Amino acid sequence: MSNAGDQRNRQIVWAAVILIGIGLVVSATLLFGRKLPGLWGEWASTLIGVMTTPFLMEASFVLIGISIVAVVNHVAAERSGDEWVDPEVFESVERDQNK
Repeated sequence: MSNAGDQRNRQIVWAAVILIGIGLVVSATLLFGRKLPGLWGEWASTLIGVMTTPFLMEASFVLIGISIVAVVNHVAAERSGDEWVDPEVFESVERDQNK
């Protein structure tokens, strides 16, 4: 039972880290993005415009959320390994079916 609790705590910590990371990136882009020189400044200004437009903001958060779920699912699938299972077939069952 302790293992399940540890697994749950790790999931909560990873979720918090991901959300805080996204929050820091969005906050830093909003605060300092327009001060960047050249192409990075233009890119950050465009990103700020998209993030603060009502419909596009929700759509971008949905896409970010789907991306996070896909990455977490991929990592979990890689960790759990191959789930291919070969059913065990006995020779007597095969002979009975052939009759």
